[in-house]
Amino acid sequence: MKNDSISGKLLMKIFETLWPMSDLRRYMSEKIINHSPFDSITSRTLDEYYVVIRESGAVHVPENIDLTTPLVKYCAGEEPKHTLNIPLVSAAMQSVTGPDMVINLDRQGGTGFIYCSQPIEEEAAMVRAVKEVKAGRVKPITVTPDMGIDDVLRLVAEKGYNNYPVVDADNRFLGLLEGRNYMPGDEGKGVKVGDVFVQASELTVGKASWDLKHCNKVLREARRQSILPLLDDDGTLDSIVFKKDIKRYNELEGRETVDDDKRYLAVAAINTFDYRTRVPALVDAGVDILAFDSSNAFRGYQKEGIRWVVATYPHIPIIGGNVISGDGFRFLAEAGAHAVKVGMGSGSICITSEQKGVGRGIATALMDVVAARDRWRKETGVYIPVIADGGVYFSKQIAVAIADGADYVMMGKYFARFDESPTEVEKSGDLPVKPYWGEGAPRARAWMGQRYGQSTFPEGVETKIPFANSMHRPENLPRMIAQIKATMADMGCLSLADMRAYGMIEHISEAALEQGTAKDVLAGRK
Repeated sequence: MKNDSISGKLLMKIFETLWPMSDLRRYMSEKIINHSPFDSITSRTLDEYYVVIRESGAVHVPENIDLTTPLVKYCAGEEPKHTLNIPLVSAAMQSVTGPDMVINLDRQGGTGFIYCSQPIEEEAAMVRAVKEVKAGRVKPITVTPDMGIDDVLRLVAEKGYNNYPVVDADNRFLGLLEGRNYMPGDEGKGVKVGDVFVQASELTVGKASWDLKHCNKVLREARRQSILPLLDDDGTLDSIVFKKDIKRYNELEGRETVDDDKRYLAVAAINTFDYRTRVPALVDAGVDILAFDSSNAFRGYQKEGIRWVVATYPHIPIIGGNVISGDGFRFLAEAGAHAVKVGMGSGSICITSEQKGVGRGIATALMDVVAARDRWRKETGVYIPVIADGGVYFSKQIAVAIADGADYVMMGKYFARFDESPTEVEKSGDLPVKPYWGEGAPRARAWMGQRYGQSTFPEGVETKIPFANSMHRPENLPRMIAQIKATMADMGCLSLADMRAYGMIEHISEAALEQGTAKDVLAGRK
């Protein structure tokens, strides 16, 4: 035993000589229990850890838990310009995040990053589509009196709804065309919208300045009307409010991610190739936050890009990424980044590590970056949020990432399954599926050079994943949020800030991982 002890001390001495104490090892000594001295040079994934529970009391119940987290940097003593009410964002990927995904995640308190692997004007149009929607209000598609019912039926087939405001050439509100005003067959009779729509004089209308509480009151009194048009002082149509949307808004009030005018927040990705042209178009469209989308941000191209955005549009926060080390974090922080994305090679459809031999386990990358983030805060008084990007799908992984110090997580596959993602539902045998591909996959090859700096070989794959219906179904996003809160209750944490500050994680063995799953039983239901 004595010789074993001497050998152990000698080994530790050699280790200390070869690997001097660093921010990462100090951070690990505070956050991880039962860790090996070699952990700091071993690339670890989120699946290799459990969070450690601590004493909790009657106050630690899900309804008391606050999931608010900063979206962008802020100074000590100040409030962040933008916050999230759940620590979840969708990835800037063609198969994941379009306007519908952003709006629906904003409604739940998260947000989505609109992808930049598309023409500038198309990304700007997506930003406009988000910014045209106020919480509880809709910027509608309109029709004119001279349109034929055949044109309306084509709109119905394309958009899936059959009620349209009627306006003149100057957007002055004339009335409503409702589904009951026309029917298939009218198109063959030369029937026009002007022949059948309900005139404005027969409707209850509101003012654009009304708040939703007043709109709700007016709609309740207008019993036979489910749509309330909101007009500007000159009679032009501003937006419409649906009775069903007010009910949903009241349920989510205070949780939605909105700007100062109650419009949904729009975050748009940019690249290091055409940002000088792309950014002005996105700003004109009303973008709130910009985010560089790169597999390796530890390059002069991104530093130059961040500095240009900060100097040219100082009112627009800019998120940098991706990096996997403390040095990479400092590189982006010094450039002026308002948040930093962490991850390389860890996504389910990413093959960067396989192709190039680079990358890092997301847990180890987070440890290194968070240690640098905390040191930066001590040095400057500025807190820069860290985003765990890649290798996050289950609530357990989210809990470990946040206990590891992440402020929020970015997910691709999890959100790509939902009805709100931009892809169409397909069939694989009898199973409904959705296509899912990486930005480095052959399907996105036209844009690979702008993300990966090359286009000669793929760094992502294309696959299909089971369709999961709407994110709002109880078994989807609501369950995920409930699971996160339940974990926090077990950890004795009432806020994500508590979880980051006091949460601890423990490295687990393969046997312990297997122990934590169903085994040695007949197939059951989860």
